[in-house]
Amino acid sequence: MQSINKRHVSFAFVCTLVALLAVGVFFTGCKDDDDSDNGTQVWTVGPGNLERGQNLKVNGQKLDAVTSVILPSLDGSGIEIPRSEFKEVSSENDHFEVTLPQDRNLVSGKVKIKLSDGTVIESKVTIKVGSLVIDKIAPVSAKAGDQITISGEYLSLVQAVVFTTNQIVDKADFVSQTNGEIVVKLPASAQSGSVGVSDGDATVYAADKLNVTLPSSITFESKNYKPGVDKITLKGSDMDLVSIVKFEGADVVSFDSQSATAITLTVPSSAKAGDVYVEAASAVNVKAGTIALVSPVINDVEYKTGVDYYLLGETVTFKGSDLDLVTSIKLGGVAVNSGDITCSADNSTMTVKLAADVKSGAEFSTDNGTSVSKTLKIVPFLIFGTENGEDGGQVNVNCGEKSVLTGINLQYLSSVTVHGYEATSLNVSADGKSAEYVVAAQAAGTSGKWTADGFESLATNGEKKQQSVWAGAPSKPYFLNLPKNAESGTSIYVNGAHFNLINSIKMGSVNVPFSVTDDNNIFLNIPASLEENTYPVEITYETDKVDATFSLKVASSVVVLWSGNNTLGWSDATAGFFKDVDVSELEVGGLIKIYMTQLSNDPAWSYLNFRVDTWNEDKDNWPQHDLQQVAPGEEMVYAFKLTAAQLEKLNTVHIYGEGNTAITKITYGEKE
Repeated sequence: MQSINKRHVSFAFVCTLVALLAVGVFFTGCKDDDDSDNGTQVWTVGPGNLERGQNLKVNGQKLDAVTSVILPSLDGSGIEIPRSEFKEVSSENDHFEVTLPQDRNLVSGKVKIKLSDGTVIESKVTIKVGSLVIDKIAPVSAKAGDQITISGEYLSLVQAVVFTTNQIVDKADFVSQTNGEIVVKLPASAQSGSVGVSDGDATVYAADKLNVTLPSSITFESKNYKPGVDKITLKGSDMDLVSIVKFEGADVVSFDSQSATAITLTVPSSAKAGDVYVEAASAVNVKAGTIALVSPVINDVEYKTGVDYYLLGETVTFKGSDLDLVTSIKLGGVAVNSGDITCSADNSTMTVKLAADVKSGAEFSTDNGTSVSKTLKIVPFLIFGTENGEDGGQVNVNCGEKSVLTGINLQYLSSVTVHGYEATSLNVSADGKSAEYVVAAQAAGTSGKWTADGFESLATNGEKKQQSVWAGAPSKPYFLNLPKNAESGTSIYVNGAHFNLINSIKMGSVNVPFSVTDDNNIFLNIPASLEENTYPVEITYETDKVDATFSLKVASSVVVLWSGNNTLGWSDATAGFFKDVDVSELEVGGLIKIYMTQLSNDPAWSYLNFRVDTWNEDKDNWPQHDLQQVAPGEEMVYAFKLTAAQLEKLNTVHIYGEGNTAITKITYGEKE
């Protein structure tokens, strides 16, 4: 089968569509009635689109009454075609044709039909006559604001002139317009390219292309420009067209001066080295050249004679050039407050006061992102060795007692740690040359301890410094390994020193029984009466007291199974108490204690009769206990244990009493 070319199909489709449109206009172009259905009627006028010299056909009835056809004209007076010039007049008087004259005054518009009685019938649709024609544009090279003349035919129909990048000049803004010529001003935003005219339905473009003038032949002095300070003059042609000067990192829209041959402006502080462009209002960029920029130079850091560092709080002096370009400084990654920076008038010297948080290393930055680094050593403080008096030497510490550091700049000392024990009561002198502190006795071990790096000092800027240390042991008792947690009613083993000197030990206000094994070992018996809490430990030795630097958190081993004031009678008794106690989770060896009082409402009862029983067949095997007589309101405590066999068998124990008694609390867990 023969293939059909797509282009032929498309062309055939377009032709068919045009034909249908033309017919549609012909038949619907106009239907005009006179005053009577029996009189002259105009039904259609068409086709809707035709050229001069072609025929316009009028359809209707009783058209013999038509005396002339008036065609639309540019001057508005109309072009009248008399009946004598009608063509193809039908014998039935239902149609005739009119040939359009070759007259430039003929334009698109509505057609008027004039009758013999003077009546005028106007078509309801507009006929379009002829096509827009552009013969030429002049000049073909122009700059924004210049007048462009468009010559051609039927230009009176034009509603707008269209320039490249869809820059439109509306009819109201034309300088002038005739059927053969339009004059417009070239918009500032227009670019080189095609020029067209539009009647609102179609746009026709000129064969000639318009060359829009741009700035050209641009030069500027070749040197290193100082951002934010130096002026730059761009010279060239048509520089008055420039709306923006574009640097890398900065655009400038306001100039010191501008003419057709030059622009002068200040190089922006944020501009970077690289290509420079100028941009016209048309948004077209033209390269002007490549610019080199000045950057700050840091030559030297001035140290004091004989040292290669600065101390925190001191003022550093930097030497260099163009230091006024520096907008920010970081020391060891820490931003320097702008108020701590001073630049000399000649921009060759910059001083920076060292705040408490800065560190070694300097980085200088400018507005345009340029960064310059410089080595700078910062030492927070000096700590003199106890023996040699030199920074970094061995420090001797009297553990458990007040010790003294000597050095320089110790006001920037944040903390001291010896063998992992942070010092307390750190107090630095006003001149920063000495500091008092206390290190826990435990840092000394049992008899003193030396390490090469066990003394650690922390500065306000976060830097740590390590030195060798001798941690001397105190001559008073101290613990080394007191645990942080213990349980009441248990014993704990503690290692330390000088335990033979101990007279007493307290946790809070409670005396703690202890047993000394030797001078370095001791057992502490945590009182069962201690409730769950954290207690400071205090040691009394000879005639003095010492805080053991430990606090011991005690977890009470006593569990309250029930508390209240149960006076509900047993069976049909009028007084007494009972309580079911869950013993499913209890362990062998713990005491169950029942706290009771004798009721005060009947003191005649001599004894409290108390029994422990179960609601099962073995209840008779549980003994009855006759308790000691007490005064009304006085508390009585009875304690007992459950055997392993009982605990294995029971989940609940029924505790009850007969007589003038009341239960207030039941506990479990205390040891005998």
